[in-house]
Amino acid sequence: MGWRGTLGLALLVLAATTWAWLDIRSDLRHGKSFQELVSPRGTPPAEGVEKLLSFEPKEIRTIHLRRGSLTLQTTRADGSWTDTTRPDLLDDFLHNLLDLAVIMRFDVAPSDLSSHGLAPPRGEIDLIRDDGPPIELRLGDSNPPATGLYVQLGRSGRVVLTGALIQWEFEKAVNALTTDTSIKTPSPGDE
Repeated sequence: MGWRGTLGLALLVLAATTWAWLDIRSDLRHGKSFQELVSPRGTPPAEGVEKLLSFEPKEIRTIHLRRGSLTLQTTRADGSWTDTTRPDLLDDFLHNLLDLAVIMRFDVAPSDLSSHGLAPPRGEIDLIRDDGPPIELRLGDSNPPATGLYVQLGRSGRVVLTGALIQWEFEKAVNALTTDTSIKTPSPGDE
């Protein structure tokens, strides 16, 4: 960069600094303290967020997972999960499912489920409760930017888009229930 480029960049920085100074000065004149202006703001409450699922993790008696021909199941016995050396991962799985939200709802005809990866589904989660109907999720494809996953609520229920974290959680639960070392837990950047 020559001297003209450096001069232009310096003038741009000077203009931005002047604008920021005038903006802060204006806020100070309107009764805000400097500490109030520079202190971090809290996260706004999640108003109007529709949760994907609603259940009490302790009421889940059985977790049933399917991915292709692989079928896994664990049952809660004496406060822990059977058939796993990592019951803590299954408790985390249930709690993390509760954090997922519905990003978008879709009206998908049964004949169009395959365009969302739901016929057949890429994975299935069935949570059997002590009392009440089972919770059934069918996992489909990722959305184009891979930030969410198409999920069908129930075997013939509505299709929604939820966070891609559900795929990570599903794989983590599968790994907690299998000793097959060829099944690896995905890294956050994996698809």
